[in-house]
Amino acid sequence: MQTKFDVFLSHKAVDKPQVELIAHKLRDAGLQPWLDKWELVPGEPWQPALIDGIRSSATVAVFVGPSGTGPWQDAETMTALNRALRERAHRVIPVLLPGAPKPSKIALPPFLDLFTWVDFRAGLDDAEALRRLIAGIRGEAPGPGGAAAKAPELPSAAPSFRMPKLPNPKFDESTATVELLNFLVQFVDGRLGALHQQGVAAVKFGDNPSEKHYVFKNANGSQYHLGMSLGGPIYNNGVSFSDGSGETGSRGYTAWARVTWDRETQASVVEITNMSLLRNGPVNGKLTREQLAEGIWDKICYMLEQLA
Repeated sequence: MQTKFDVFLSHKAVDKPQVELIAHKLRDAGLQPWLDKWELVPGEPWQPALIDGIRSSATVAVFVGPSGTGPWQDAETMTALNRALRERAHRVIPVLLPGAPKPSKIALPPFLDLFTWVDFRAGLDDAEALRRLIAGIRGEAPGPGGAAAKAPELPSAAPSFRMPKLPNPKFDESTATVELLNFLVQFVDGRLGALHQQGVAAVKFGDNPSEKHYVFKNANGSQYHLGMSLGGPIYNNGVSFSDGSGETGSRGYTAWARVTWDRETQASVVEITNMSLLRNGPVNGKLTREQLAEGIWDKICYMLEQLA
């Protein structure tokens, strides 16, 4: 079968929000990834489509998150490995996501540990990990990274000139705020399955796209509530958070966040006023949206453990 895609993204459903973020980065780099959320046609059998996706992709990236790999993912991996044995040009790339354990402590499908890893455990914004993944997909040696990859400095006699840090004319705070809320909702939704396996009932309320509310209930009946909504008393153009335990769960606002453009790093960043939502986050500071999502998930797990 002729390859139409550069890489098939094999992953567990619980890791989909992180994998989709990487998929966007790959598309921005000019690659064509196969992601089930983007390619599966509603109403059609999905198992044959997965096999076709692997066969029509030049490379397979196997993502490993905090909970390892899943049964269907293992089947996808074996299919890719069988093809790699027959076709030397076909590559299988194991990828570690944030929170994943060391490779030596992961139960992997046979022979997958023989392939060179790409490590995103430092964060999804790790530019070096993304560079290595792109090189692997393209079948290229990554070469020196970090400081070795930078252009040589000008001779000392040459006049120095530093470009001023300018605002991004394409950055829109309102759009970025809506995207932040959607990302956080997708992140939490993608990990609910792990809670269900532990006997925790999780329900999401809210038909309004600008406001979502979750209720998590332990087997002993104790409850933890989390709310996320656009707007609020601190930032009109931001995301407000509320959380608490008990039947009502409301403790009022516990954090506020907004997305701004950082001229120094030339990237968007989340500014947060953290009253009590994040256990290990700054009271006032800057985070990536991935760090904010991980902090929210840490609070959910912590509260459920305390209420158990």
